[in-house]
Amino acid sequence: MRPSKRTETSSLEELRKATTSCLRYGNHFVETENLTKYHSLVYALCCDSDRPRAEELYKWLRKTLLEYVKEIFQELTNSESYIAFKTSRKHRKENYSGKQLTENYTNSQEVSNSSSTSFELETDNFVQLKKYTVLWESFCAGLQAATFIFSYLERSWITERKKGGILETRGVYDIYTLGVLTWKDHLFRYLRDWIIRNTLSYIFYLRQKKLDVLVVQTVVRSLLSMGCVEAIAQEEDSEEEDLALSIYRTKFEKAFLDETSRYYHKLGTDLKASYSEREFLQQVEICLNEEQHLSEQFCHPSSIALLRNRCEDALIVKHLDVFYSLSDMYLRDSQEEELKLVYRLLSRVPGALKPVQDSLKSILIDWGCRSLSPFKERTESNMMPTSPLLSGKQEIGEENKEQLSSLEKSMMEYDAYAEREAESFVNAAWSIYIHSRKLVEAAFMNDEGFVLALEQGCNKFFNSVSCAPHLLARFCHKMLERPEGDSDFTEEERENRLVKVTRLFRLLEEKDLFQRLYSVKLARRLIYGTSASTDAEEAMLARLRETCGQDYVSQLQRMFTDCQTSREEVISFRSSPYGGIPLGFEFSVMVLTAGSWPIDPSTSKNSCKEYSMSYSDIHSLPRMFSKAVEAFSEYYSEKYEGRRLMWLHSLSKVDLRANLWSHKPNSKSWCELQVSLPQALVLLKYNERITNTFSELREATGLETEEVKLSLKILIGCGVLRVSPNDYELIVDSSKSNGMDDIVVSLNDEFSPRKRKMKLANLLEPEINKENSDVESSRRKMEEDRRLQIQACLVRIMKRYRRANLSFLIGETISLLSHRFKAAVSDIKQNLESLIEKDYIVKVDDATETFEYVA
Repeated sequence: MRPSKRTETSSLEELRKATTSCLRYGNHFVETENLTKYHSLVYALCCDSDRPRAEELYKWLRKTLLEYVKEIFQELTNSESYIAFKTSRKHRKENYSGKQLTENYTNSQEVSNSSSTSFELETDNFVQLKKYTVLWESFCAGLQAATFIFSYLERSWITERKKGGILETRGVYDIYTLGVLTWKDHLFRYLRDWIIRNTLSYIFYLRQKKLDVLVVQTVVRSLLSMGCVEAIAQEEDSEEEDLALSIYRTKFEKAFLDETSRYYHKLGTDLKASYSEREFLQQVEICLNEEQHLSEQFCHPSSIALLRNRCEDALIVKHLDVFYSLSDMYLRDSQEEELKLVYRLLSRVPGALKPVQDSLKSILIDWGCRSLSPFKERTESNMMPTSPLLSGKQEIGEENKEQLSSLEKSMMEYDAYAEREAESFVNAAWSIYIHSRKLVEAAFMNDEGFVLALEQGCNKFFNSVSCAPHLLARFCHKMLERPEGDSDFTEEERENRLVKVTRLFRLLEEKDLFQRLYSVKLARRLIYGTSASTDAEEAMLARLRETCGQDYVSQLQRMFTDCQTSREEVISFRSSPYGGIPLGFEFSVMVLTAGSWPIDPSTSKNSCKEYSMSYSDIHSLPRMFSKAVEAFSEYYSEKYEGRRLMWLHSLSKVDLRANLWSHKPNSKSWCELQVSLPQALVLLKYNERITNTFSELREATGLETEEVKLSLKILIGCGVLRVSPNDYELIVDSSKSNGMDDIVVSLNDEFSPRKRKMKLANLLEPEINKENSDVESSRRKMEEDRRLQIQACLVRIMKRYRRANLSFLIGETISLLSHRFKAAVSDIKQNLESLIEKDYIVKVDDATETFEYVA
């Protein structure tokens, strides 16, 4: 049965009231039973068998929504807030854009900020803005209720129209989209300047914690919702996200960002004028954090980064001079907490930390150079002080028994000075490095740029000391050498020293020079058995290997291998028929591989020799020694065919047991003297008689005059032998070699040894001469090795690239050799010319300095 016209009219009126009620008050004002009843009415109208009313119902609904939105529009435009806004626009006769609006708003705020009633003047605007948000939220909730009421219309007629194509669906939307579009086109379109202006004003006081953020959140949600439905209406699927944010970005975001920039530019200036520099930094951080927290509550995520950049530009970039002056002061005073604050703020701005990193590097270089300035005056030839006794210019006292203590005291003073010199240098460099390292870790969060600045600064001041490789090698030697007495390091102390050495070694540019010096000192420790611990030696090698690779320590590793092999060889020799020959003393040998040790057997003087010997033939030795040498040589030749032994007698040590002073009171019954082979040959002559002339000693030992003088100088200086004061002056004077044959050298029966074991071999010559010889020899060999390494590196580069220009070759060569030394540009060019002369490389273009490899 068809419903009457009157019934139909009443049904539509009932639907209108329900829809309007939902739109104004939200869906919670309509009971569920009524919603079901209204849904049934819509169903009945759409399914009328005589005349379906779906299309008419949709048009009626669109009209109803429009009437309600216009009603809201009139309600808002009749408010005093909007009337005042409109009057102001007419009075100025300007067509405000969003930017103009916010500029004028800011100017008015600058005036009203000084007034205590500025907030009250905006109260009506905020009331109307809040009313707008309440109406919007109710409208959206009502649309949801209307969607349920008209759900059949949406599922049937609207869906069918959408299937019909673009012409059929033009102007036809789902209920929610239709409502939001109506709001946008007939309300927001005309009130947007007023809404945005009030919203920006609201945010201004929101930053001062005077208002609730919920209002702004609702305004932003409304802009995003209108943008979304507009994107749906235009059916721009490929750019849906950008289109959905178009209203938010064009109507709110740009004006909001501009207003924020002006607000914080002024605030930054005010803070700088009102607070001290340190307090200014604290206030900047507080403002940035508060703005970040506030913006995250209402801004779209895409706006957060833009807003942060605007705030940082206003509060940080504009005041970088303050940040840099403070950072320089904080770095010099090592104020950790203040530097943390500077880092947190400047790390927000790309590139802003670079001047601070440069400042850190320059301060480190200045501090380091000042701290290490005493060591810069040292050269490789005057690193140690000289003593009269060590130089052979000491005077002989009346009592020879005081000579031993004087010589020992001089050597102890030297050892203590040498140790203090190296210790002071390492500790000074380490204190700067570790202090700066802790500062970088704590204040700059181990930032990569600051770590690099730290390494560059420390590298610069550490390598400004030309003798740094020498001092570091000496420090390692003292650390790894077995000390006299019970003053050895604990494992923890040695580990801490290893850490120091490793860190400072990484800063060293002349790693190849350090390697040579270290190998010389390692050879001494291994040959003379003075290493404190094999584990410590291996730990040091492991750290060097970790830093520079296996090639760097391969030679050092072979030295340890030789020591182990030598011990096994001696055991094998003693168990062989050759080792059963009665010698009358214990005989031990070390077999060293030529090329693995820093020893040049072709010369009588080398970096490991404390003494030069003229014995080139083992048969020139005394029979008691030559017999042992011959036996081992025959054993070795039989076991290893084709190998040749070259005996280095200058490195030999002899332990002699002396019983000459056992009759003296308070003296040891016997004394063991550790002497060199030349010293042993001299002392053994006194088994025949206690008085010998210089010529008799020279003929009996077969030594050169200078070698006899050196042995006598030490033995007389220690009080084992004695001569007249005038004769001693001739012996210690290296410039005099004539008139010495008749000097009488007697065994000193007044000598009273105070220790069971005396090491006279260590007093052969002043240690400074050995140190200087090591450095000079190592540097000469190093320069030759560097020349060969640079040439080899250039050849490898050219073989790989075939053609390259000069700048590329220089950069690649420096990079490839950086783990061993810092190649100088002049050296690279010089060696490049050498390769051209040798026809390895040819220059193909003078203008571009291009070179080509010749196969």
